[in-house]
Amino acid sequence: NQLTGAIPETFGSCVTLSTLALDNNQLTGAIPESLGNLTALAYLGLHNNRLTGTVPESFRNLTALLFLGVGGNPLVGTIPEFLGNLTMLTFLGLSYSQLTGTIPESLGSLTALTTLALSNGYLSGTIPESLGNLTALTSLRLNNNQLTGTVPESFARLSQLNLLDLQNNNLSDSVLT
Repeated sequence: NQLTGAIPETFGSCVTLSTLALDNNQLTGAIPESLGNLTALAYLGLHNNRLTGTVPESFRNLTALLFLGVGGNPLVGTIPEFLGNLTMLTFLGLSYSQLTGTIPESLGSLTALTTLALSNGYLSGTIPESLGNLTALTSLRLNNNQLTGTVPESFARLSQLNLLDLQNNNLSDSVLT
């Protein structure tokens, strides 16, 4: 598609909506706070648009979400702590954004998560030990950020992991044993 313009605030009135897939368009402007009214939403795909601003605070209400993909947009700010409360999530994609700051410890509460994509941004600090709680993870992409420190020892518990991409960070050469 080639949808353009802003996401209408009125989408937030579609309270029975379970899927909102607007990926790969030319959408602009901020992500509407009203989308936080869509409490039945299981899939929210906004990847690869031109959406600006931050991840809306209202997303804390989307407790039924299984899939949250907002990567590929020039979003700013930090990764919200409240995302760790969306415990039904199996996919969290925030790659290819301009998000800064650290990876919240709270993401370690997302024990149903199979994919965590936080690559190609401006994330800094150490990788939280709590990510070792994500034992259902099959894919973890933290590459192309500014992460420091070592790979957490807790990663030894990630027995389902098929893909671990940590390249192009400032991690020390200590490796799991």
